Amino acid sequence: MKFKKLIIYMLFHIIYCCASSALASDKKLVILASDNIESISLDVISNLYSFRQKLMPNNQRAQLTSLPINSEDTIGFTKKFFNYYPYQLKRIWDQAIFSGKARRPKQFDSTEDLLDFIKNHDNAIGYLIIETTELKQLKETYNVIAIIG
Repeated sequence: MKFKKLIIYMLFHIIYCCASSALASDKKLVILASDNIESISLDVISNLYSFRQKLMPNNQRAQLTSLPINSEDTIGFTKKFFNYYPYQLKRIWDQAIFSGKARRPKQFDSTEDLLDFIKNHDNAIGYLIIETTELKQLKETYNVIAIIG
């Protein structure tokens, strides 16, 4: 059993290291929100994604989005935003969901689907890792809340 945990830990570490080296290039973590969200603090976003808070400042339920746990985007988000490994955030989510305190963020397999959802739904929040060169185009089309890194 300990060997299995060690293997899992090593795999996450390898994935994290690969993603960290990719993030060291010209890539940024971008936090996006639907157009009805004029401003929201990073503390509120942190509280929403860690399920310490359910409602947005406008007293409506947030529609959190995510990408697959092993994607470069999620690895970058958890490391840069929370200083966690992805499995640590997933564990927080699993505990809150199991206890009935929260619902899992809506997961998308592609960034295009995630962006489409954020654009067409109120109170939606998401994250992406993008090239610096793509940042201007993203800002023109979507409500960018924060750029980290």
